[in-house]
Amino acid sequence: MRYVHSPQFMDMVSERVRQCAPTLIDGLTSSRKWACVDGFLDTEYVAVLRSEADSLRAAGYFETSQSERFDAGTT
Repeated sequence: MRYVHSPQFMDMVSERVRQCAPTLIDGLTSSRKWACVDGFLDTEYVAVLRSEADSLRAAGYFETSQSERFDAGTT
């Protein structure tokens, strides 16, 4: 299993950001202000990140960000 806290994971994410930069920039500078990149992380990494988040939430160390909430009345 891969570990998401490893330097290799961070290197992989950095490389994916570089590879997907045009798509990320287009999305983030569009009127919607977000980008979606299919396959940005492989499913193994996503499963590990989800497991970590679930464990942190259960232990009281994780909260969903309150900075950006969808409000149907404003879109």
